[in-house]
Amino acid sequence: MASHVLSFKNKEEFFQKIKEKDRDLLVKMVKTILYAIKHKKQTVSIFEVIFTDVKYSADLKELIFTKDKADYIPTLKAVMDDMIRFEEYEFCAEIKEALEKKKRINSKEKLPISN
Repeated sequence: MASHVLSFKNKEEFFQKIKEKDRDLLVKMVKTILYAIKHKKQTVSIFEVIFTDVKYSADLKELIFTKDKADYIPTLKAVMDDMIRFEEYEFCAEIKEALEKKKRINSKEKLPISN
């Protein structure tokens, strides 16, 4: 089950909100990704999107919007400026902490093995 259930008229409306960097969507995404990092989840379902304007049985009725662990850090990097613009400074601090932790882990992995 996804962390957030959203309802939109159609998939175009949902993807337009993402393209516009809708504050509510981005904040929910950041919250969910930070939770997934903290709890060491390999994948996380962020949104379950239900489309209300379904005319044909072949139309998409719902969409599960997920992120894999490999996408967590790149996604957080991509939305950092938006969180600053939204004045979501607490999230900025949590994102910065997650990025620094990832950087420390990567640098430890590159250290030579000493005898």
